[in-house]
Amino acid sequence: MAVKITDIWEAWNQYQKFVEYVATQIAGDHRFINDLMQDTIADEDELHKAVSSNDN
Repeated sequence: MAVKITDIWEAWNQYQKFVEYVATQIAGDHRFINDLMQDTIADEDELHKAVSSNDN
């Protein structure tokens, strides 16, 4: 199957759009880490108990 030059051009254009989008997000002080789920794994008491227990 031969690759058409128009397919290569379209792929390059899509890549350029993606790079521009990422650059705009970073320039606007948006970091991808901000998109990760932020979930509490334990409250203060649970953390203190885990640290002070001999199970670790």
